[in-house]
Amino acid sequence: LRLFNARVLRDDEIVDSDEVWIDTRTGRIVDPVRLFYAAASQAEFQCETEIDCQGSIIAPGFIDVQFNGGFGLDFSNVEQMTSEDGHEQLLNCRKALLETGVTAFCPTLISLKPDEYDVLLPLLAPDDCPSPERGAAMLGVHLEGPFFSPAKIGAHPPVNILTLSDYDPEDVYGPHLGHARIVTLAPELAGADGAIERLVNRPPPLDIGRCVVSIGH
Repeated sequence: LRLFNARVLRDDEIVDSDEVWIDTRTGRIVDPVRLFYAAASQAEFQCETEIDCQGSIIAPGFIDVQFNGGFGLDFSNVEQMTSEDGHEQLLNCRKALLETGVTAFCPTLISLKPDEYDVLLPLLAPDDCPSPERGAAMLGVHLEGPFFSPAKIGAHPPVNILTLSDYDPEDVYGPHLGHARIVTLAPELAGADGAIERLVNRPPPLDIGRCVVSIGH
């Protein structure tokens, strides 16, 4: 795929009348000069599709790792997400997000009850095969809470905030924890060391947030 007559972001600058070549088999940007010298014939060098971008800008998409919802949809609202048109609302949200330049995101859930994680995590599972027709790609859920410092809960429901000394994150998040990619918790909480050690051996990376810590932590 050859995208020509475009304004391309290169090295923090917009280059006019530039072009970008993409290998449609891998989805990766390729160097046309290398392709030219590697090609055994003119036919092998030809692009199947050429698109005149008419001066449009080509730039990397944004990745939003904390997106709680938008465009009328709240990912943490079980009633809304499981409604008859919940799937359509999610699709519309993803398409609208793509139009803002965000090409991938982590749908983020606030501090919830265990049974709500059981319902919502499967609905926000990461895409097996991202497609522009479905809007911005879902990379996996960001679990923001419920293991926060009581002094830093923000707008999260206080009744849902839990301690790591009394609750195991794997039990709270339930059997669909594999759909998550980020877990935000307060590392100064009692029991945090053990919880972090268990979680780092699973796919989701850990993020430190909603905490009251000093440099000594």
